[in-house]
Amino acid sequence: MNPIVLDGAMGTVLASRGVPMQAPLFSVGALLTHPQVVEALHLDYLRAGADVISANSFYAHGPNLARAGLQAQAPLLAAQAIALAQSARTRFLATPPAEGQTSPPKTPRPRIAGTVSPLRPSPARAQALRTTIEAVVEAGCDLLLLETMTDLDTLDAALLACRGVDCALWVSVVPSAADGQAFMAAAAGRIEEAGAQAMLINCCDLRHVPAALCDLDTVTRESSLKLGLYPHVSQTHENTGAWIQQAVSATAFANAMAGWQHEFPRLEIFGSCCGSTPEWTHSLREALARPA
Repeated sequence: MNPIVLDGAMGTVLASRGVPMQAPLFSVGALLTHPQVVEALHLDYLRAGADVISANSFYAHGPNLARAGLQAQAPLLAAQAIALAQSARTRFLATPPAEGQTSPPKTPRPRIAGTVSPLRPSPARAQALRTTIEAVVEAGCDLLLLETMTDLDTLDAALLACRGVDCALWVSVVPSAADGQAFMAAAAGRIEEAGAQAMLINCCDLRHVPAALCDLDTVTRESSLKLGLYPHVSQTHENTGAWIQQAVSATAFANAMAGWQHEFPRLEIFGSCCGSTPEWTHSLREALARPA
C-alpha cells in the first residue's frame, strides 16, 4: 500500500517564525494576528510532501477561547483555519513542479484535516466540541482528526460530539504507560464502533513507539481500521529531565519511521508531532518511498 504522509507540528514552527505562543490561545492566536504565516506554513508542508495537512483548529473551541474573551468567535476561527489550509492547497496545486524535480509523487489533491483537541467531559464542553466540529465540516475539511486522546472518558466525549456528522473520521490516541494494551484495545473498539476510518498514535516519545505499535497491531488484527503513527521528535533528557525540542534529526526520525513501516506492514499513515518542521516531513516522504 502507498503510505499517506501527514504534516508536522504547527506551534513549533509558528513560534520559530515569530508568532507569539502564549496561553490561553497558543497557536490559534495566529489566526487573529498572523494568518499569512499559518497559510505559508501549510504551503511549506505541502511542498515538503504532505498528503494531509492539519488545519490550525486544534485550540479553536469555546473553553479555550473563553479565557481570552473570544468564546463567541469559536466557529469563525475554526472556519478560518480551514480556509487558510484551503488557500494553501489551491496555491500548491496551481504551482507547476520545478524543472528537474525528483521529489516522490504526491496525491493530486492533498486532504485537509479539521483538528479537534481533547476536552474533559461536561455538557458545556460537549456543546463546545460539537460547535467546532460542525464549523470545520461546514467550512469544507476533508476529514476530522480527533487528536491526542489520553483516556477513555475524553475519547468517548469526542466521539459522541462527532455523532451524525457527515465527514470521514480519524482518531489519534496517546499510548498509556500504565494501562498499555488494555487502553489501546478499549480505544480501538470505541473508535471502530463510532465508524471511524483510522486509528493513529500521536504525541508519543520515540523511545516508547515500538511497544505502542506492538499493542496497536495486536488489538486491531481483526479490525478494518487504517493504522497510523505521528510521534513527536522532542523528549525529556534521561538524566536532567530537561525538555529537548528536537531530540532527533529529521533523517534519523525518517529512518526510524521507515523501519517501523517495514516491521508493521499494516501501518499506512505517517507523520510527525511536537518539535517537527517541514524538513521532517520532507525526510519522511523520501524515506518511505525507498525500497526496503
